[in-house]
Amino acid sequence: NACNNLGLELRDWEQIQLRDGRTLTKKDLFVEAIHLDPANSMAYNNLGLLLQQPLPPPLPELGSRASAAPGAPRTVTLKDGRQLSQRELYLEALHRNPHNSNAYNNLALVLPVDEAAAVVLHDGRTLNRVDLLLEAIQLDPGNAKAYYNLGKAPHGQPPPHGKAVVTLKDGRALSQRDLLVEALDRDPQLADAYHQLGLVLQQSGNKKVKLKDGRTLSRRRLFLEAIHLDPHNRAALESLAHQLQEGEAITLLDRRTLTKRELLLLPPPPPP
Repeated sequence: NACNNLGLELRDWEQIQLRDGRTLTKKDLFVEAIHLDPANSMAYNNLGLLLQQPLPPPLPELGSRASAAPGAPRTVTLKDGRQLSQRELYLEALHRNPHNSNAYNNLALVLPVDEAAAVVLHDGRTLNRVDLLLEAIQLDPGNAKAYYNLGKAPHGQPPPHGKAVVTLKDGRALSQRDLLVEALDRDPQLADAYHQLGLVLQQSGNKKVKLKDGRTLSRRRLFLEAIHLDPHNRAALESLAHQLQEGEAITLLDRRTLTKRELLLLPPPPPP
């Protein structure tokens, strides 16, 4: 509905004044969208995504606010009085629309990497992180982030999640490298997938990988692509720096030439 769509247009903690005089934040708009249409799966999902962001400074009299006691998961209070965590918001999104691929992907990221960690959906199914990502891909084969998250190595474990390959619901058995190539085929602008693919080559000892668009990229070029798409990608900057010898310089895709030291000393991203 209109409130959900307007919320998507705002930055995370931007405010907008409506014609009725109310001043609402992005979060307030998603809460209003759910109040007007309790079956709005997208609004539940978008509100869950918003809880990932850092808490803003206190802004009194702006309606619904996220709350967090020390050591407790952050929650948001809906207008019907329910106080929902990020996990519960994604579960609600799937309850309202079991075909919401993004909600499966986002719920997977809330779960611990441990294969034993699982969540019970409203329809009674018990799914772990990998199950949720497989479901996301099944529902939307173009979901680049689901391919990326399935192929990403969690906490140094051999991926996908301790297995050499993972079998998708269409029967394809894909390695971590294959999954990341699929992610970039769906979204060539996914900076983290370039970086992760560079790390895969580094770990496997391979020097190059061929993407589905025909490009053959080296480890170094993959890191350069990640930085070009996301100049503040600290992990990619460090990975590229570790490819260089002391005093060695490299020319980025934006034509800046930087030494190893300069790469490591680039300033962090500005606050949102």
